[in-house]
Amino acid sequence: MIQTRAFHVKHYLDLEVDEFMFKGSIDHIPESVLYRLSDSPYMQTLVNPEGFPLMVIGVVPTGLGVGEVFILPGKGWVYYTVEICRIIKRELNRILMFHHRIQATCKTGDEKYSRFLEMFGFEREGTLRHYNTLGEDFYMYSIISGD
Repeated sequence: MIQTRAFHVKHYLDLEVDEFMFKGSIDHIPESVLYRLSDSPYMQTLVNPEGFPLMVIGVVPTGLGVGEVFILPGKGWVYYTVEICRIIKRELNRILMFHHRIQATCKTGDEKYSRFLEMFGFEREGTLRHYNTLGEDFYMYSIISGD
């Protein structure tokens, strides 16, 4: 049975990122940012029965009632897909109680992650051109409360 735990920086550092899922679209997050996130009530770590982190999920507030969704799956999460999807849906609904808009970005061409976001009700809004320091384009997805 999957458990949710309050996020801690160690969970992120222990997480073996599922590169196949993301095709390298997750940039390294500086430890200083991770420590700030660990204070957020919106950040959760999903762990397997042995206590190993499978996924980090949550939201980083970016403005009044707007939050950037953070979903980082690790290796092994696919063995618990149904249970994890149920938890993610529950967490997104909880987050929407405090934000009128939650959003996520996805590297263009990363069809697996695009489908993953769409499975949870995110809608593609458009393309953010030259979004990162490498000049790569990203899609913007969102869920609007009440839609």
